[in-house]
Amino acid sequence: MVNSKLERELSHVEKRLMKTEKSLNEIKILEDTALRRLSRRIPSAFTFHDIIQQLVGAWIVLVPLTHFGEIMETPLRMSWLKLSIHFVSTIILSILILYYTKYREIKWEKIFGIPIRYLSLLTICTVSTLFVTYVYYDAILATDPLRIFMFLFGFAVLGSAAADMIR
Repeated sequence: MVNSKLERELSHVEKRLMKTEKSLNEIKILEDTALRRLSRRIPSAFTFHDIIQQLVGAWIVLVPLTHFGEIMETPLRMSWLKLSIHFVSTIILSILILYYTKYREIKWEKIFGIPIRYLSLLTICTVSTLFVTYVYYDAILATDPLRIFMFLFGFAVLGSAAADMIR
């Protein structure tokens, strides 16, 4: 009697286990399907849309800086070491934002060993920063244009990388 009761209980547990296993398999199939659908919607190739996002991101950060003279005096007071650390750290941070946050899967399409997306970002930020410094800061440029450029470029790169990260 005890033996048959144990057998019934074991049979019941086996049935529940089979149902649970079947449910887990169904969930796994649904998860795989959802991931495939989602990955189709996430752009991986570098497109004109990405260039526009980078441009807008750089300008969203740069233009407000043009209205505050105190901000532009900051790089003139910074030592070259601190300015260089600011410059290099923003370059490194932008690489981390674009390629290592895994917010979206990005193809590493390259030209001369440099990712196209990053080359575009640096080009857009350089041109945008030069334009903004030329248009808004003629008087300051006479004092130290490289300091102004390095300071603004760092902010442009971060704005551009953050905007490019967004779909």
